[in-house]
Amino acid sequence: KYPDFTDGSWTEEDVRQFCTEYGVSVEVEYVSSSEDDGLVVYQSRKEGYTVTNGTILKIKVADSSVEPEEEECNPLDENCNSFVPGSDDEEDEDTEE
Repeated sequence: KYPDFTDGSWTEEDVRQFCTEYGVSVEVEYVSSSEDDGLVVYQSRKEGYTVTNGTILKIKVADSSVEPEEEECNPLDENCNSFVPGSDDEEDEDTEE
């Protein structure tokens, strides 16, 4: 079964060794993160899932040299300032006369 690679103790190299041992392919994406460089911050297969030979595991690894992406928020989240069609913030130009 897959361990929790995101618990703060797994590096990219650790995951690569695990995947080699179990016949799993690994795809790595480097992302901006508050975690220490080299630590795994995301895994596509959840902790506890059965490891199957020939599958692909996608991981994201913290890398401070990567520019942070602008995070898109969920427009339905009250902390999001994005425009939501049909919301109270929408000006209805058809009714203004």
